[in-house]
Amino acid sequence: MVFTIEKNVPLPAEGLELNRSSKYCFHEMEVGDSFFASPDADEETDVTVMRNRIYNAARAHGIKLGKKFYAKIVKENRNGVEETGVRIWRLEDTKAK
Repeated sequence: MVFTIEKNVPLPAEGLELNRSSKYCFHEMEVGDSFFASPDADEETDVTVMRNRIYNAARAHGIKLGKKFYAKIVKENRNGVEETGVRIWRLEDTKAK
């Protein structure tokens, strides 16, 4: 297969997600902040799958903006009920190399 490099081909306007907002609150988090996410009762999402999705979104956000995050599956007592979910922490910023 042969490819031809073309210059000045404009990007299509539809489908471009450069300024999309995340469904998570990573952009609002300061170092030391965290949030807890639990699977919705009506979803059959495995908590490990959920952790991977959230962490991958956090990592992508962090790579773009030089931020670091950590995600862990935890059990927390929330309003008298033990819930298994994912806690995401904002860590120190990535150091410039």
